[in-house]
Amino acid sequence: MLTVKAGVPEANFLMMRQIADLIRPQGARLAVVLLPERMFFEDAPFAVYSVNGRDFPTPDYQAGVALPLCRAAGIPCLNAFPLLHDHHREGLVFPVDGHFNAKGAALIGPWLAGELY
Repeated sequence: MLTVKAGVPEANFLMMRQIADLIRPQGARLAVVLLPERMFFEDAPFAVYSVNGRDFPTPDYQAGVALPLCRAAGIPCLNAFPLLHDHHREGLVFPVDGHFNAKGAALIGPWLAGELY
């Protein structure tokens, strides 16, 4: 199984916690938005990429790593995986590079706005 080097996610969240603390007095807030790649939220690419779950035990792997760290750091974490997975057959990314296309952005934008306000 592929793993993230020990201490790296924790160090990243410690840094984000420090940023959140620095910007809070100005009335700003920090949130983490998890936007998984197509290889995770589309079933067929995930099966190939993960070697049928061997290398990544769950398609929502990003949340498995990040959500506990968000809770520990007291930072809101917004997970787009359920949204993207539910709509993955609608062609949300460019086929070549995996960046979100206009359809993907049109789905993510209103969802994110609703989560933030």
